[in-house]
Amino acid sequence: MAAAVLDVRVKAAGVVLIDVAHTPAAPQEVKSLVGTCIDLRTDAKGISKKYETVVSAHCKQLFPPELYENTVCLNIHPGFNPETRGWFPQVWGILYGLKVGMTVHVIDGQLDHGAIIDRIEVPAHLWDTSESLYNRILDVEATWIGSNLIRIVNGEFSAYPMIEEGNLFKKADFSEQCKLDLHEVASFRQFYDRLRALSFKGFRNAYFVDPSSGRKVYVSLNVDPDF
Repeated sequence: MAAAVLDVRVKAAGVVLIDVAHTPAAPQEVKSLVGTCIDLRTDAKGISKKYETVVSAHCKQLFPPELYENTVCLNIHPGFNPETRGWFPQVWGILYGLKVGMTVHVIDGQLDHGAIIDRIEVPAHLWDTSESLYNRILDVEATWIGSNLIRIVNGEFSAYPMIEEGNLFKKADFSEQCKLDLHEVASFRQFYDRLRALSFKGFRNAYFVDPSSGRKVYVSLNVDPDF
Protein backbone atom coordinates (compact mmCIF):
# COMPACT_ATOMS: atom_id res chain seq x y z
CA MET A 1 0.00 0.00 0.00
CA ALA A 2 2.95 2.35 0.51
CA ALA A 3 3.12 5.22 -1.96
CA ALA A 4 -0.08 4.12 -3.68
CA VAL A 5 -2.91 6.36 -4.77
CA LEU A 6 -6.50 5.21 -5.05
CA ASP A 7 -8.39 7.22 -7.64
CA VAL A 8 -12.08 6.84 -6.98
CA ARG A 9 -15.08 7.82 -9.08
CA VAL A 10 -18.77 7.55 -8.24
CA LYS A 11 -21.18 7.26 -11.16
CA ALA A 12 -24.49 9.10 -10.99
CA ALA A 13 -26.34 5.82 -11.42
CA GLY A 14 -25.01 4.66 -8.07
CA VAL A 15 -22.39 2.28 -9.42
CA VAL A 16 -19.04 2.82 -7.74
CA LEU A 17 -15.95 2.58 -9.94
CA ILE A 18 -12.58 2.43 -8.21
CA ASP A 19 -9.40 2.90 -10.19
CA VAL A 20 -6.09 2.18 -8.50
CA ALA A 21 -2.83 3.80 -9.52
CA HIS A 22 0.63 4.45 -8.12
CA THR A 23 2.84 7.52 -8.23
CA PRO A 24 6.32 7.52 -9.82
CA ALA A 25 8.06 7.20 -6.42
CA ALA A 26 6.17 4.03 -5.46
CA PRO A 27 8.31 1.07 -4.35
CA GLN A 28 8.75 -1.80 -6.77
CA GLU A 29 6.39 -4.13 -4.89
CA VAL A 30 3.57 -1.62 -5.40
CA LYS A 31 4.42 -1.11 -9.07
CA SER A 32 4.35 -4.86 -9.63
CA LEU A 33 0.78 -5.03 -8.29
CA VAL A 34 -0.58 -1.80 -9.76
CA GLY A 35 0.01 -1.21 -13.45
CA THR A 36 -1.22 2.37 -13.82
CA CYS A 37 1.08 5.27 -12.91
CA ILE A 38 -0.04 8.86 -12.39
CA ASP A 39 2.06 11.93 -11.68
CA LEU A 40 0.18 14.50 -9.62
CA ARG A 41 2.50 17.24 -10.83
CA THR A 42 1.40 16.80 -14.43
CA ASP A 43 -1.91 14.92 -14.26
CA ALA A 44 -3.78 16.99 -11.64
CA LYS A 45 -6.08 18.78 -14.10
CA GLY A 46 -7.13 15.57 -15.81
CA ILE A 47 -7.68 13.78 -12.50
CA SER A 48 -9.92 16.55 -11.14
CA LYS A 49 -12.07 16.38 -14.28
CA LYS A 50 -12.38 12.60 -14.31
CA TYR A 51 -12.86 11.77 -10.62
CA GLU A 52 -15.17 12.97 -7.89
CA THR A 53 -13.03 11.65 -5.04
CA VAL A 54 -9.34 10.88 -4.76
CA VAL A 55 -7.94 8.89 -1.84
CA SER A 56 -4.22 8.94 -1.16
CA ALA A 57 -2.62 6.00 0.63
CA HIS A 58 0.98 6.90 1.53
CA CYS A 59 1.43 8.93 -1.62
CA LYS A 60 4.90 10.46 -1.85
CA GLN A 61 3.69 13.50 -3.80
CA LEU A 62 2.01 16.61 -2.43
CA PHE A 63 -1.42 17.29 -3.91
CA PRO A 64 -1.42 20.54 -5.93
CA PRO A 65 -4.14 23.15 -5.25
CA GLU A 66 -5.76 22.63 -8.66
CA LEU A 67 -6.54 19.08 -7.54
CA TYR A 68 -7.68 19.41 -3.91
CA GLU A 69 -9.58 22.66 -4.59
CA ASN A 70 -11.68 21.06 -7.34
CA THR A 71 -12.07 17.47 -6.13
CA VAL A 72 -12.70 15.80 -2.79
CA CYS A 73 -9.19 14.65 -1.82
CA LEU A 74 -8.60 12.49 1.23
CA ASN A 75 -5.45 11.06 2.75
CA ILE A 76 -4.79 7.93 4.78
CA HIS A 77 -1.84 8.85 7.01
CA PRO A 78 0.03 6.26 9.14
CA GLY A 79 0.18 8.62 12.10
CA PHE A 80 -2.14 9.98 14.77
CA ASN A 81 -2.91 13.58 13.78
CA PRO A 82 -2.05 16.09 14.99
CA GLU A 83 0.53 14.42 17.27
CA THR A 84 2.52 12.62 14.58
CA ARG A 85 2.14 14.44 11.29
CA GLY A 86 4.72 14.14 8.55
CA TRP A 87 7.48 11.62 7.89
CA PHE A 88 7.82 8.25 9.66
CA PRO A 89 5.25 8.79 12.45
CA GLN A 90 6.11 5.54 14.25
CA VAL A 91 9.69 6.74 14.77
CA TRP A 92 8.56 9.75 16.77
CA GLY A 93 6.04 7.70 18.70
CA ILE A 94 8.86 5.49 19.96
CA LEU A 95 11.32 8.35 20.53
CA TYR A 96 9.02 10.80 22.29
CA GLY A 97 6.14 8.69 23.56
CA LEU A 98 3.67 10.34 21.18
CA LYS A 99 0.47 8.67 20.02
CA VAL A 100 0.70 6.69 16.79
CA GLY A 101 -1.88 5.01 14.61
CA MET A 102 -3.76 6.03 11.47
CA THR A 103 -5.65 9.14 10.46
CA VAL A 104 -7.99 9.75 7.56
CA HIS A 105 -8.26 13.44 6.77
CA VAL A 106 -9.21 15.95 4.11
CA ILE A 107 -6.23 17.20 2.10
CA ASP A 108 -5.50 20.91 2.26
CA GLY A 109 -2.40 22.96 1.47
CA GLN A 110 -0.34 21.68 4.39
CA LEU A 111 1.25 18.32 5.14
CA ASP A 112 -1.05 15.90 7.00
CA HIS A 113 -3.07 18.85 8.17
CA GLY A 114 -6.68 18.86 6.98
CA ALA A 115 -9.92 18.19 8.82
CA ILE A 116 -10.06 14.76 10.42
CA ILE A 117 -12.57 12.14 9.29
CA ASP A 118 -11.39 9.22 11.39
CA ARG A 119 -8.37 8.15 13.42
CA ILE A 120 -7.39 5.02 15.31
CA GLU A 121 -4.63 4.81 17.89
CA VAL A 122 -2.26 1.83 17.74
CA PRO A 123 -0.46 1.13 21.02
CA ALA A 124 3.33 1.14 20.98
CA HIS A 125 5.06 -1.51 23.08
CA LEU A 126 8.45 -1.41 24.77
CA TRP A 127 9.63 -4.19 22.45
CA ASP A 128 8.54 -2.49 19.24
CA THR A 129 10.98 -1.45 16.56
CA SER A 130 10.06 1.01 13.85
CA GLU A 131 9.28 -1.94 11.60
CA SER A 132 7.03 -3.90 13.95
CA LEU A 133 5.02 -0.83 14.95
CA TYR A 134 4.66 0.34 11.35
CA ASN A 135 3.44 -3.10 10.25
CA ARG A 136 0.72 -3.07 12.92
CA ILE A 137 -0.37 0.36 11.71
CA LEU A 138 -0.60 -1.00 8.16
CA ASP A 139 -2.80 -3.86 9.40
CA VAL A 140 -5.17 -1.36 11.01
CA GLU A 141 -5.24 0.72 7.83
CA ALA A 142 -6.04 -2.31 5.68
CA THR A 143 -8.91 -3.28 7.96
CA TRP A 144 -10.25 0.26 7.95
CA ILE A 145 -10.11 0.50 4.15
CA GLY A 146 -11.96 -2.79 3.76
CA SER A 147 -14.76 -1.62 6.05
CA ASN A 148 -15.04 2.05 5.11
CA LEU A 149 -13.84 2.82 1.58
CA ILE A 150 -17.24 2.56 -0.13
CA ARG A 151 -18.85 4.67 2.59
CA ILE A 152 -16.18 7.34 2.16
CA VAL A 153 -16.50 7.29 -1.64
CA ASN A 154 -20.24 7.80 -1.29
CA GLY A 155 -19.62 10.91 0.77
CA GLU A 156 -21.03 9.36 3.93
CA PHE A 157 -18.63 11.02 6.34
CA SER A 158 -18.15 14.14 8.39
CA ALA A 159 -14.88 15.88 9.20
CA TYR A 160 -13.82 18.07 12.10
CA PRO A 161 -10.88 20.50 12.12
CA MET A 162 -7.77 19.86 14.16
CA ILE A 163 -7.98 21.90 17.36
CA GLU A 164 -4.21 22.41 17.40
CA GLU A 165 -1.30 22.20 14.98
CA GLY A 166 0.44 19.37 16.88
CA ASN A 167 3.81 18.14 15.64
CA LEU A 168 5.11 18.14 12.09
CA PHE A 169 8.16 15.96 11.46
CA LYS A 170 10.14 16.39 8.26
CA LYS A 171 12.60 14.12 6.50
CA ALA A 172 15.44 16.33 7.74
CA ASP A 173 14.38 15.63 11.34
CA PHE A 174 14.69 11.91 10.68
CA SER A 175 18.09 12.31 9.02
CA GLU A 176 19.33 14.21 12.07
CA GLN A 177 18.24 11.39 14.38
CA CYS A 178 20.20 8.90 12.29
CA LYS A 179 23.54 10.52 13.13
CA LEU A 180 24.93 8.90 16.29
CA ASP A 181 27.48 10.74 18.40
CA LEU A 182 29.94 8.33 20.04
CA HIS A 183 30.55 10.89 22.78
CA GLU A 184 26.90 11.48 23.64
CA VAL A 185 25.95 10.74 27.25
CA ALA A 186 22.45 9.45 27.98
CA SER A 187 20.62 6.66 29.76
CA PHE A 188 20.49 3.16 28.28
CA ARG A 189 16.73 3.61 27.84
CA GLN A 190 17.31 6.68 25.68
CA PHE A 191 19.80 4.83 23.47
CA TYR A 192 17.55 1.78 23.34
CA ASP A 193 14.55 3.82 22.23
CA ARG A 194 16.55 5.65 19.61
CA LEU A 195 18.05 2.52 18.09
CA ARG A 196 14.76 0.62 17.97
CA ALA A 197 13.02 3.68 16.54
CA LEU A 198 15.55 3.66 13.68
CA SER A 199 15.65 -0.11 13.11
CA PHE A 200 13.75 -1.30 10.04
CA LYS A 201 14.79 -4.38 8.09
CA GLY A 202 16.20 -3.49 4.68
CA PHE A 203 17.09 0.10 5.63
CA ARG A 204 20.39 1.51 6.82
CA ASN A 205 19.35 4.30 9.17
CA ALA A 206 21.33 4.85 12.38
CA TYR A 207 25.08 5.26 11.94
CA PHE A 208 28.23 6.68 13.48
CA VAL A 209 31.40 7.83 11.76
CA ASP A 210 34.51 5.80 12.51
CA PRO A 211 37.08 8.40 13.71
CA SER A 212 39.99 6.44 12.23
CA SER A 213 38.73 5.89 8.69
CA GLY A 214 35.97 8.48 8.40
CA ARG A 215 33.62 5.78 7.14
CA LYS A 216 30.02 5.40 8.20
CA VAL A 217 29.19 2.38 10.36
CA TYR A 218 25.50 1.48 10.36
CA VAL A 219 23.80 0.20 13.50
CA SER A 220 20.46 -1.56 13.97
CA LEU A 221 18.83 -3.28 16.91
CA ASN A 222 17.26 -6.73 17.00
CA VAL A 223 14.46 -6.95 19.58
CA ASP A 224 13.20 -10.47 20.31
CA PRO A 225 10.40 -10.57 22.94
CA ASP A 226 9.96 -13.95 24.63
CA PHE A 227 6.30 -14.72 23.88
